[in-house]
Amino acid sequence: ASVAVTQAYIALVVLVGWVLAQEVAGRMSAVQDRDSARLERAMAEARREAAELGAVLADAATVNSVGDQVSAAVSARLDAAHVVISVLVSDGRRFEPLAGGDAAARVAVMSAEWTVDSDAPGPRAVRDRAAVYVADLKAPDAGIGSAAALPLLTEVGALGCLAVWWAGPREATAVEREYLRSMAETTSRALERARLREAERREHARVEALAELTRLLAGALTPEAVGEVVADRVRAAVGGADALCLGVVSQDGRRLKWITTVGYAEELCEQFSDLPMDVPAAATDAARTGRPVIILTPAEYEQRYPGPDTPAVVAHGSSWLAWPLGVGGAPVGAIGLMWRHPQQFEPGQLTVVAAVADLVAQAQVRARVYADEHALAAVLQRAIMPVAAAVIPGLEIGADYRQAGTARQVGGDWYDAMALPGKRAYLAVGDVVGHGLTAAEDMTQLRNAGRTLAIAGYQPASILEELARVTDWATSGKFATVAAAIIEPDVSLITYATAGHPPILIRRAKTGTVEIPPPAEGPALCLPSGQGCRQYTQGQTSFDVGDIMLMYTDGLIERRGEDLTEGIARVAERLQAWQPGARLGCLCDELIASLAAEPQLDDMCVLAVSRPGPDRAQGEAS
Repeated sequence: ASVAVTQAYIALVVLVGWVLAQEVAGRMSAVQDRDSARLERAMAEARREAAELGAVLADAATVNSVGDQVSAAVSARLDAAHVVISVLVSDGRRFEPLAGGDAAARVAVMSAEWTVDSDAPGPRAVRDRAAVYVADLKAPDAGIGSAAALPLLTEVGALGCLAVWWAGPREATAVEREYLRSMAETTSRALERARLREAERREHARVEALAELTRLLAGALTPEAVGEVVADRVRAAVGGADALCLGVVSQDGRRLKWITTVGYAEELCEQFSDLPMDVPAAATDAARTGRPVIILTPAEYEQRYPGPDTPAVVAHGSSWLAWPLGVGGAPVGAIGLMWRHPQQFEPGQLTVVAAVADLVAQAQVRARVYADEHALAAVLQRAIMPVAAAVIPGLEIGADYRQAGTARQVGGDWYDAMALPGKRAYLAVGDVVGHGLTAAEDMTQLRNAGRTLAIAGYQPASILEELARVTDWATSGKFATVAAAIIEPDVSLITYATAGHPPILIRRAKTGTVEIPPPAEGPALCLPSGQGCRQYTQGQTSFDVGDIMLMYTDGLIERRGEDLTEGIARVAERLQAWQPGARLGCLCDELIASLAAEPQLDDMCVLAVSRPGPDRAQGEAS
């Protein structure tokens, strides 16, 4: 019985122990399940925070904005001392910080040249494509105790790393590691999208910059004007260069002459003098060989161009690029660019530089040709344009001429006043379309032909008919207009005709009114032979003592969006208000000064003729 009771007691104790064990195991399992659920919820919350930030970053315009927002979010979530997001530059070895770049922690864990081969947590994470956690950095002097670094990975490779530093030793929890893993994925996607947007905007900006540069260079008519456009526009177009120089090869091909320099330090600018083409330098090498010179580092520059000036050059720059300017295989010059920060010169950037160099080279050639033509045309125009009003017995002559454009382009407007046999006078005003040497040559042909025909006794209508033939055979055949008149003072008579030209104006001394004589006109001197009617009519009107006849070119009356009759009325009003007896030269000057359009887009030519009274004539004769 005692044995049975003892056995029953033992069985009861075992049963109670088993029940208690089951209860304890159940409770421990419940606690573990609850902890697992709590951990999963925390991790899900961490992933949700990263996803929410990813939705915000989906529209980020720049990689820097992505870096700033991620850095701020991680720092707040993990109570970190510093969060640094760094990306690999184009060489795939060095890093560039997007956020947290001024963190003191970098002093403790990075060298001055932080590359993928460094032993810091960030490079290790990128190199191994895995997260790196260091619970104790043992860097108290820098105020850093622990760190975490995660690679930023995409399908094409590593973009950089997300690095976190805490002030003291710290073991990152599972939730913190999940949060950082999710943030690294979110950051990678956001950076990739932002880079694509930046590349698209950069390409669009390059296209716009090239289009604007093309437009501006097309209007640059001198080498100096080309230099101004290059100095103002090219640095931004080629990727934000800090300094630029433009040199052209001299006419004898022996020297490189600087047209413009901008962005260089003052002590370097003093060294910019014309270089002999055989002197070793980036610009002369590019111009002489026709191949670009690309220098990525100061050490490379020192090795390639050793000399007394080299230290000053490398002290202000980190990368250099010299691109040749050439047209048709002939060297034109070189354009030099300098960056203060190291560059890798991606293919797209070099393509833009090549396009810019081509545009600048063509503009320089055009400017050189224009300068040569302009000089010839100016000499030609000065040779035939009267330097003073003609002296014709019985008449007072006044004239003025102003070229169009800020560059004072040589144009095709002219005037003529010449005494003829039989006490007569020939007067003409003409306008050949265009500017430059061709216009000046055509103007010379028509002016001289008109004088010859007038001396030969032709009347105005016949003169214009013959000038139309001259246009066919002896000029470039461009559009030209002419007004011609022959004055016979003794009989107080003007015979006149126009070829597509604005009408002459006459102010009557007796009434003080301004009138347009009856039309006597015909087509401009531009129709090819056999096409259209080229017959010209002529008219006659009286020309008494004190009357003023005014002839002019269309530059005096033309305004954009305005009918020519309004311009003619404006000239007539000024002529009518002119004080009788005042010098006609002053009248012409005043008309051009007061009626010139801003900006002046066309040449202006004015010729005024009057029959002075006996007292005025005697005074002029004396």
